[in-house]
Amino acid sequence: MHLAANTITLISLARVLNADIGGGAVAQLDDYDRSRYAAINHPMARARFLTGRVLARITLSEATGYEIDGSAWHILPDAKGKPRITGPLPDVGISIAHTEDVVGVAVCANGDVGLDLECLNDGENGEPVLEALSSADQRKLKTCAPEHRTREFVKLWTMKEAYAKWAGEGVGLDFGALDFDWVPRMARQSLMHGPVRIHQYSMCFNKEFSVALASGDSCPPLIRFRNLEASRLFAGEASCMYNFN
Repeated sequence: MHLAANTITLISLARVLNADIGGGAVAQLDDYDRSRYAAINHPMARARFLTGRVLARITLSEATGYEIDGSAWHILPDAKGKPRITGPLPDVGISIAHTEDVVGVAVCANGDVGLDLECLNDGENGEPVLEALSSADQRKLKTCAPEHRTREFVKLWTMKEAYAKWAGEGVGLDFGALDFDWVPRMARQSLMHGPVRIHQYSMCFNKEFSVALASGDSCPPLIRFRNLEASRLFAGEASCMYNFN
């Protein structure tokens, strides 16, 4: 059993599941995820967790051509909290991210992957977090028009967060020590940083979001916007696919 031959990296994005359909989604979880879900008290945090785990199972099963049922996948955190597939196909990389009411899952056939999402609309106010910027980052941000600096910072933050998740370090990594060769105001970016390639996209999905992916693949990912409430788990499937070349 393996991922479909044309699957390199697949990203699924979806709105969080509402309470009316959440009960049916819980049945798709394994015992470990069900216990974690039951321990979460905050309603939005519960919805994000549930949506992420259901979306992960759908994305993994799609990547195998639905040869493996969604309920067969088991995802556990490693010692640093990075999600790992414990069966089947434990060599496949997975990353889960969320912001506001949007959840994303990235699946990579070729090993580790990191995904981050941030709302760009929120980047219209406030100031960049200087501790997350290298001196080179700060110089580059100063070349942006003042009204765009925080927005460009959000894009850069998602790239650093995706890299940190790829490396398995999360926010424990010193973001100020990461110096990416990035270009302000680009809608899509792809760059190499050591053995990893980082893709960044600005995409509209009820709001505008920065989507950043870190993986060892040079090919751009397939990105799907999904309507989970019409997914194969419940009643057929509905999605919109983007393939960036």
